Amino acid sequence: MAERALFLTPIFEPYVGGAAVHFDQLTRGLIENETISFFILISAYSPEAPIYEPRQNGIILRVLFSPNSIHRGWSKPKIIANYLIATIFSLASIFLFNTSIMHTHTRNYFSWAVRVAKAAGVSVVVDGRDLGAPSFPATGDVFVAISDNIYNKADDRDERLIRIPVGINPKTLSVNCQDVSTPAEPYFLFVGDITERKGVPELLDAYESDPRGRKLVLIGERVNADIDIERLDTISYLGPQPHKEVLCYIRAADIVFLPSKEEGLPRVVLESVFHETPVVCPPIVPEFHQHLPEMTLSAIDASEIQNTIDRILDEGLEPDEFPIKEHYVSNVVDEYSSLYKSLSSPPDT
Repeated sequence: MAERALFLTPIFEPYVGGAAVHFDQLTRGLIENETISFFILISAYSPEAPIYEPRQNGIILRVLFSPNSIHRGWSKPKIIANYLIATIFSLASIFLFNTSIMHTHTRNYFSWAVRVAKAAGVSVVVDGRDLGAPSFPATGDVFVAISDNIYNKADDRDERLIRIPVGINPKTLSVNCQDVSTPAEPYFLFVGDITERKGVPELLDAYESDPRGRKLVLIGERVNADIDIERLDTISYLGPQPHKEVLCYIRAADIVFLPSKEEGLPRVVLESVFHETPVVCPPIVPEFHQHLPEMTLSAIDASEIQNTIDRILDEGLEPDEFPIKEHYVSNVVDEYSSLYKSLSSPPDT
């Protein structure tokens, strides 16, 4: 019998981000293959979407404070409010809609809801999508790690531990870019928040030392205003962009950069590989060292980034050794479907 599921995520469409894409893919895929018959998804409020959005087989409730709004002031009251909102709406979902599986992101403000769900006999999937996920202060039935580094950090958790990769949808990634105006001249590309954590200062230093005759295009939210992105007139900051435009920029770039200091398995690298664009990968993801060793940094510093640029351009490297089909969303949803069915099956005797 198909399950009725409750999903907790800090962001959902129309927000753009890994968690939003993941939970959209997951809910659609699990409904389509009839693993679940109905779902409720609790996420952050957006002025661009309804608070209550009924769908054919589910309900979207945008009732939480978004991560960005939390950082803009009054953060502690907003975080406490999110603890309460997530818990109250989860209780209502469990008892009014008879949900049997909770699937949660690892924002701490979902931890109370997890404890309530466990007390009510609901099976809980904890979705570990970043390096901080293993410290989530509540215990479910299963902890899902999207990468080897998260899996290794979660080794001392009390749940069953499994690994399911990040999913990408080939149909949505195969965009028509005729109406998107990307630079005519060769360019490098960075996609992500403009922060020190993403390695942007080191990238700028490497670029300034030798731009190799290319522009540097930056796409993402400028979280840290102290980073000097106007230091050269060949640096172009576009701010956040719709996903389709980002994909077109990735496709046309000479190299995509993600010299992050903290990552699980970043979607931008997978999207670059899908479009056969060389990508400078962060050093903290074992999968990149295994499949893209010549494009993966050994450290986050300007000289190492510059050396990797030189190696990619001078040797004509391409990311063709990465097993991208393992990340196709149909395969990923099948793995989650098997997980859900294992939770609803009686234990072997």
